[in-house]
Amino acid sequence: MKSKTGKIALITIFLLLITGSSINCQAQTQTRIVKLSGGTDWGYPGPFSFYSRGPGYYKMALIFDTLVERNETGYMPWLAESWETSGDGLTWTFHLRDDVKWNDGESFTADDVVFTFRYYQQNPFGWADLSIIDSVEKINDHAVAFTTSEPVAPFISRSIISQQIIPQHIWEGVEDPLTFHEAEPEKAVVGTGPYMLIDYDGAAGTYLFRENPDYWYGDPAVDEIQFNPVSAPTSLEAFIAGEVSTCNCDADSISLLPEQDNYVIVKTPAFWGYKLYFNPVERPELASKEMRQAFAYAIDRQDIVDRLGLGLGLSGNPGYLTKSHAWYNPDVPQYDQDSAMAESLIEGLGYVKGGDGYYALDRETLSFTLLTGTGTYLSVAEEIKDDLEAVGVKVTINSVESKSKDSLIKECDYELAINGHGGWGGDPDRLRTLFNDFAGAPSAFGIGGFDLPEEFNELLQDQLVETDETARKEMVYRIQEMIAEELPVLPIWNTQSYFVYNSDVHDGWYFPFDHHVATHPKLSYIWGTVETEAEEPTGTDDSEPAEERDTTNDDGWISGFPYEALILGVLTATVFIVFHKRA
Repeated sequence: MKSKTGKIALITIFLLLITGSSINCQAQTQTRIVKLSGGTDWGYPGPFSFYSRGPGYYKMALIFDTLVERNETGYMPWLAESWETSGDGLTWTFHLRDDVKWNDGESFTADDVVFTFRYYQQNPFGWADLSIIDSVEKINDHAVAFTTSEPVAPFISRSIISQQIIPQHIWEGVEDPLTFHEAEPEKAVVGTGPYMLIDYDGAAGTYLFRENPDYWYGDPAVDEIQFNPVSAPTSLEAFIAGEVSTCNCDADSISLLPEQDNYVIVKTPAFWGYKLYFNPVERPELASKEMRQAFAYAIDRQDIVDRLGLGLGLSGNPGYLTKSHAWYNPDVPQYDQDSAMAESLIEGLGYVKGGDGYYALDRETLSFTLLTGTGTYLSVAEEIKDDLEAVGVKVTINSVESKSKDSLIKECDYELAINGHGGWGGDPDRLRTLFNDFAGAPSAFGIGGFDLPEEFNELLQDQLVETDETARKEMVYRIQEMIAEELPVLPIWNTQSYFVYNSDVHDGWYFPFDHHVATHPKLSYIWGTVETEAEEPTGTDDSEPAEERDTTNDDGWISGFPYEALILGVLTATVFIVFHKRA
């Protein structure tokens, strides 16, 4: 009888351990799905077919990796384990990982890196500037060297961080990348990234990404990412209903969020912004910096933040770099709203205010057409119209949909325009790519035709090659002062919002040091994994190590260990031992 009781106890403990372990394994292997709002087509997420704005690029980047990634504080190794520069600053050597495979099973090597950069130099597309690269050469199977004709201080941010690597065995021989996307869509999305494209519907604007089971970094924290239309009238309502896993709220709607322990709220960085464009090619009146300064004094930028953002966000900096940028110059003139100063500047150009309240010169009313988009774009334009008309400048608004707005601005087919975009937190060389050679034809950003001091262009070029950070920062400060003086564009409002997420679904969201959307970077979906810890970089002086993810939770318990089963087993054994002794 005693022997039989002991056997029953042992069998019961064994069954409980197995059951507990099974339950725990089921919890660990349950598909982790993040649902995001879709319904907008940002292009097929191939390397030559995505629509070149943030949502398009970052969808493509779920499939394709770059040599270097961003974390919260700077740049970190990715496909490249480390890198170094030569003493003269002309050669950058990248040492590659040796355990990476393309999602079709082929090995990733230096040949793919060399091919990628040469192919993109012949077929320009995307965000990386490869014009400064003189050559890229293979050192061995896992090392490549880039050379430039002169030192380039922001080489990583300008040419490396945004250049996705594509497989040579897929793309060699492809003469027309866009045609290839259409003819071989599945081959066009063979990458080394954490996700693979499962489904795309351009008409519906839907995307489905599923984890790459052989990803070199390890098992991503999110198994599946869905971009689908939502039925709820607002993003907050969709979030509360569980249609999406995250949402962004303004200062008004955040008060409607129910209090729940699994709802987490984070204020976003101010790295997205609206700005006012002037086109002196179409309207010679705008070639005068006094006219542009009059506009700056007339427009109450802080009032726009207060009225439209309910105080959430930062008023635009006339020196361009957002006030939250690490190299923001706080001493540039701010043009606080001053109607009298605006009118004085306009009158100094010979204009006289008529009985209708508008200024005129030679019987020609001072009036402009303001190109803008819809939604908040239109609201910003209406605020600007009211402020300009209050000082005697007549404004007519032309509101169009987003892609038409972008196209018209790029073609410089406007008089005044409101546009908005991200990227305000990156390397200050952004000022050169935006404002270089203003005296020439309009740039790809739709800006040009200004007669700016020669010193301005010289400083833009000098900061590019200045590798001493202190000296370069002084140049960037001076550039901001000159931008604020000349006002080729006028930043209006750097927006912020409240990012809300359900931590029960996923709790790995983060903001890179230079970006404002947590759902964009791939690390938001990768981090949280416990199977693989990030490796420390070797021989890299100017990069940050990947963040290590501990395998313990906040209480010090090891994640994934079947504690419940162990505790149940111990308790059951104790009961049977006590019962057995009493018997």
